[in-house]
Amino acid sequence: MRPFWAQLAVLFAAVCYGMNSIITRRKPKSDSWSTAASVLMVSALMLWPLAAFTTGFSHQVDLQGLPSFGHLSDFSQRTWIAITILGFICTGIGTVIYMTLINLAGPSFVSLINYLIPIWAMILGVTFMNEVLSWSHWLALGLILSGIAISQGRSFRSVVKPEA
Repeated sequence: MRPFWAQLAVLFAAVCYGMNSIITRRKPKSDSWSTAASVLMVSALMLWPLAAFTTGFSHQVDLQGLPSFGHLSDFSQRTWIAITILGFICTGIGTVIYMTLINLAGPSFVSLINYLIPIWAMILGVTFMNEVLSWSHWLALGLILSGIAISQGRSFRSVVKPEA
């Protein structure tokens, strides 16, 4: 995939992610389980055609041997267990928690949590994958933390009032 299309895909994913929080908050009242099930079903239906006509990671040299979507019989029992655990349990339960959090705290709070994902990615990458951070990582971290500080400055000041 060309860099422009990859960047466009990331931008589109971020826009969809942001819209998800707002739509979830404005939708008619329902329990988090049915909302999560609906979201995951619609997303699975949207991705099905894309998955059906691509070869997955089988074109990657370092990932040779992974079965493509067209050869489901090539999946081992271990692969099916991993798909079940990651797809149904981790993603399903995570989506229920996400929907519950939006209903309880609102989309603004949930969007703040999303800002912390790159920070944790940096920490885990350095800790477990021995990644080396460049200046651009630190610059991005500074921008993220500045954005959080700016967006929460007013609400923080209203909670913590200086004593006269």
